[in-house]
Amino acid sequence: MDLSWNDLVGGSLKALTAHLQHVGKLRVLKLCSCRLTDQDLTALGEALDCIPLIEALDLSWNVGVGAENFRHLTEHLQPQSTLKELRLVDCQLSESDITALSKTCLVIQNKPIMSCKWLFIICLPMLSSLEELDLSNSKLSIKGMENFTSSLGSAPQMKTLKLSILERLNLSWKKCVGKNLRQFLEPLQPDCKLQELRLSSCNLTTEDVLHLESACQRRALSHLKQLNLSYNGSVGDGGWTSLFEKASALKGLEELDVSLRPSASLSVSPWLPALLEALPQLSSLTRLSLQHWALSLAEREKLEKILSKKNVILECDSFLLPPFWSPPERNQCNER
Repeated sequence: MDLSWNDLVGGSLKALTAHLQHVGKLRVLKLCSCRLTDQDLTALGEALDCIPLIEALDLSWNVGVGAENFRHLTEHLQPQSTLKELRLVDCQLSESDITALSKTCLVIQNKPIMSCKWLFIICLPMLSSLEELDLSNSKLSIKGMENFTSSLGSAPQMKTLKLSILERLNLSWKKCVGKNLRQFLEPLQPDCKLQELRLSSCNLTTEDVLHLESACQRRALSHLKQLNLSYNGSVGDGGWTSLFEKASALKGLEELDVSLRPSASLSVSPWLPALLEALPQLSSLTRLSLQHWALSLAEREKLEKILSKKNVILECDSFLLPPFWSPPERNQCNER
């Protein structure tokens, strides 16, 4: 049931929840951007017993969910709850709301997906089965980043925390990741199942990429399939070179994106040799994005020679390519 983007719901939700017993098999309820109030949360909490099979609840973009109101819902959650997915994007959660959320995690501690504006650090030790964590477009501060990475296993009081089955992590557009990526990467162990890592526009530095290279070297990213490092023009040539020199450890990598911003244009010359040497070892690679990097004719020819032997889609600025780039069905260059 999706009632999202309906302002009339706010302040009147009890009129609906009073009849939820007639849809007792309801599994998904979406109330995004409905101007929910504390009274609406109370009514929803009291009605949870009427929908015992509920698995997904989305309350995103409701400012009223925050402001210390979230407890009106969480206090009604029971240990036998079937809730698997709780989304609270841009709900302006306060500290007390985070506390209420941590108590919620005691109830839904083995569920796969959590998404919220502020990361509930105190809950992470209970989320041993977490598979996906999306923090993109959130306002996580540097302190928040430190707390987050500490909760991933570096804090002594959290030695039992294991997120070895975490598969997807999106930290894109989070400027505080720059100069702090080490804090996340160091706790990762070789058994990490991370398959997708998105770090687009994170103000990454050369040092950050060197820590990424170190993680590759100790095989902490051996299961990685998608790596997005786009829009990080502050990374120096030495960082890219070192990363590609150790890229052979990413044998399962399918998609790699190191594109620059449209307004940027830097030469690939310093690190292209390392990439060219790594490409034959990346046997699973199907997509390579080098948009807005400048290549000379000779560099393009070398890249073409290698990619002509692999079924790899190349994304780059079309005007940088020679006219004989072929076959088009195997090497496609697109301009975003």
